[in-house]
Amino acid sequence: MGVKRTFFPVTLILFQSACFHAQAGLTVQVGAFSNQEDAADFKSRIEGQGFQPVIVRPEENAEKGLLYKTLVGNFETRAAAEAAKNALEASGTVGFIRNLNSRNVADIRAAITAATQTVSYFSDPENGQAVSSEESSATLNIKAMREQVLADESTSSEKIKAWRQHVSLLSDADPAKGGELVRLGYLAGANASIYRGGSDDYVSIQPLLAEVANGKISANDYDRLAARAQVAHYLHYYLHDYQRALSAYRQVLRDALDIKDYRAAANARMEIAAASFEFAKATGIDFGDLQAAVSALWNDAVQMQKQFLSDNSLTGKTVRQSTCRIGLMLSEILMAQRNWSDARSVAESVISIYQDQDELGGERAEAWCHLGRIGLELRDKPLCYRAVDNAIALGEKANKIWGDERRDPLWKAWALKNAASYYFDEPVEVRLQIKEQMMQRFKGNPGLKKYFGEDTE
Repeated sequence: MGVKRTFFPVTLILFQSACFHAQAGLTVQVGAFSNQEDAADFKSRIEGQGFQPVIVRPEENAEKGLLYKTLVGNFETRAAAEAAKNALEASGTVGFIRNLNSRNVADIRAAITAATQTVSYFSDPENGQAVSSEESSATLNIKAMREQVLADESTSSEKIKAWRQHVSLLSDADPAKGGELVRLGYLAGANASIYRGGSDDYVSIQPLLAEVANGKISANDYDRLAARAQVAHYLHYYLHDYQRALSAYRQVLRDALDIKDYRAAANARMEIAAASFEFAKATGIDFGDLQAAVSALWNDAVQMQKQFLSDNSLTGKTVRQSTCRIGLMLSEILMAQRNWSDARSVAESVISIYQDQDELGGERAEAWCHLGRIGLELRDKPLCYRAVDNAIALGEKANKIWGDERRDPLWKAWALKNAASYYFDEPVEVRLQIKEQMMQRFKGNPGLKKYFGEDTE
């Protein structure tokens, strides 16, 4: 059984945390329809041929108006997109490769550097009046029906459809309707994944959420804010429309601060940082502007966090987690620029600030992974091994935080340990021992093949 050397550049892939999923920029467009149902039917047909992910993305056309475009894949390289295009053509579907995002440098810079400005994306209700958050009789009735529907033993999708039928009977002017659509969105979103795309239920609820977000369907301030956050999330993670997502997130942040919903504000600030990072990576723009924007977001988040450091409510935990993750993103951005000194300072700050926060063990493990990589890059053996050991110790106890086993801090830490055994010229027995430990600990993890090739079988 031979040992295959792992070169460190592949570990760049490891440092894409959940706040920003696998980056892209290229897709294959295979259809454009004026009718959303036709686009959805075509999407199902393509998926039936084994292609994933397939999305339907609404886009305005100057001549034809709103078109629903069927897109296949989300690729990092032209070669990968070409391979998908060829496979589609072999199955009888003709398409063409296109960029998912703007390549205009001025537009990209404006979208990223405006990260702390207030820009309107949604429309406010025409009457300008907030809807009462008190529960009306209609609200109480629909809540009772919701409990009955959710208690049924049918599938999640069947529950959503049954619940949605009851909600559709409410008038758009009834404040209960907006709140129930928001809850439907959460339920449908539970079946979606930022790595695999959204379910049909998740996609079909979006136009209604947009009507809540823009005041066309009544809702109280908090439900309207939640609808706006869901629309922004859909633009970001499903459509990969970072430009519009950033604009939407900024308005969510502004609105959340206006009504003192600090949990929503914290999430919005984190998503602005994540979408900015993804937009920069997808378009290849220089990271200098990105670094400044994310630094500003982190500073604002740290200021807001001061009043929540000892708050164990859901809001307090959300504020701390989102602030911590913005710090991790900033550390990654600095590492991408090979600014090891500042990256180390940020990672160490994250570890220090949250050392007593048990619920952030996974995030602290991620920060230790960052220090491990910095130690590897700087050939600082004590730093590297100390960081890796701490990351493994925390990772074993913490919950998985990124939703993808190849991005989990525990996996990253072991991958770094494997790389370090070569960079620091450890004995062959040590390398073999690390390999065997990884093979046992991560059995079935697709990342093993990247490190050990044919020896993973």
